[in-house]
Amino acid sequence: MTKNTQSFYFRILRAVCNRAIREGILLPDGLFKEVYTGKAKTRKRAVALDDIRKIATARPDNESERLARDLFVFSFITRGMALIDIAHLKPANIVGDKLAYIRHKSGQPVSMEWMPEMQRIVDRYADPHRAFLFPLIKTDDAEGWEEYKRSSQTINYHLHKLGKRLDFPVTLTLYVARHSWATIAKSSGLPTAWISDAMGHSSEKMTQIYLDSIDAGRIDKANRDIISQLFR
Repeated sequence: MTKNTQSFYFRILRAVCNRAIREGILLPDGLFKEVYTGKAKTRKRAVALDDIRKIATARPDNESERLARDLFVFSFITRGMALIDIAHLKPANIVGDKLAYIRHKSGQPVSMEWMPEMQRIVDRYADPHRAFLFPLIKTDDAEGWEEYKRSSQTINYHLHKLGKRLDFPVTLTLYVARHSWATIAKSSGLPTAWISDAMGHSSEKMTQIYLDSIDAGRIDKANRDIISQLFR
């Protein structure tokens, strides 16, 4: 695991231990004295819009790679939607010209404009007998969680192969789509407070305070501009 992943798990464990102490359970002092719980600088994961266009127009070797490519593009054009949220999307999440869902990571509601480019990707995998928009999971219980983990590994495996074939400077994963949207949105003039939530920053609660007072239509317009540049 990376240092930040280690830190993430140890901070959770530390919080549990602190709660146990408050409830009267005796634990040794200094349990986390030699444990890393900081935040290390991460390697670059974002790519430019031209690179995103290369992915969107790449000819896949097989159907699995096609799905991986399409999900990467879908994540990018939905403002960096995480794969766990993509996997759980249902037709009911699309109401008129809006896509609305609850983020699994934070529990925060997200709403955005539903664009024709999004619909075209969904249409490729339409199946009236499936509860979800994409063929990643069949249920949302414990079995569905195992299906999601397998799907995640398979998708990132095919993205890695695609990235190597395209000679990308970074290891291509679904997470690159999230970082790339945020980076491109930043370069397009969107304030950091508007886009940090898409990257899953620890300041998510503070970001939500800003988002509550932001005109969602302005964010949709910015995303529409990014998508139009991608598919022009």
